[in-house]
Amino acid sequence: MVRNMEHLRFRCDVCGEIVHMKKDVKPPFADWGYNSCVEWSDFEDDVPALNERHWQRSSVTPFQSQRRLLFVQKPFDEAIGSTFWVKFEPALLALNGWDDVPDTEIQKCAMVRCRFERILSADTACAWIEVSILQVIPLHELYRHYSERIVTHPLDLFHGFENETETIFRNEQWHIVGWSAQGDSGQTNWIFTDDSGTPHLVLALSYGYDEEVLLMGNILSIRI
Repeated sequence: MVRNMEHLRFRCDVCGEIVHMKKDVKPPFADWGYNSCVEWSDFEDDVPALNERHWQRSSVTPFQSQRRLLFVQKPFDEAIGSTFWVKFEPALLALNGWDDVPDTEIQKCAMVRCRFERILSADTACAWIEVSILQVIPLHELYRHYSERIVTHPLDLFHGFENETETIFRNEQWHIVGWSAQGDSGQTNWIFTDDSGTPHLVLALSYGYDEEVLLMGNILSIRI
């Protein structure tokens, strides 16, 4: 962990370098957030030891003005007082994926705007922090939050890996597609179809060993 004016960052356990989050928003996306490097708990005060990983993840969607305790690790990169978006998925989805879970669990998924309030405990690899919840947008409402952007060549968003892109999950509303290079790097895209039958690309996750960025927006003309 590196604490400079209460700025929380972590070191890579392989090279030992401090990991800096890449927060660039690439058009046609409009914003960015964290994904799996932030985990949600239901603890109210005392939290497990930092080396204890067998604790119950939350299945309760956050709500505005609530305080929540989060477990964070690389590439989390924030100062106390900063605000950031992070994806919430209930425990069943976060640990096992979207397959074979009730639709009620999928409906709990949301993008959550947080303010970093304080550090409860931390070491070089991870930390427990407290945040306040500023805004909660259910994933199925995310397309309403951003202006529509038209993409003429939607497969360009897959960075040349369109031939390796596979369906991860599909139902009447959601189509999740992605590719992976033996799990070390890859991309995942969440496409939501509204009641009129229009598909909207609302999330695109790019990840590597020391990086992950979840891009947010409302992109049309996605024909997968």
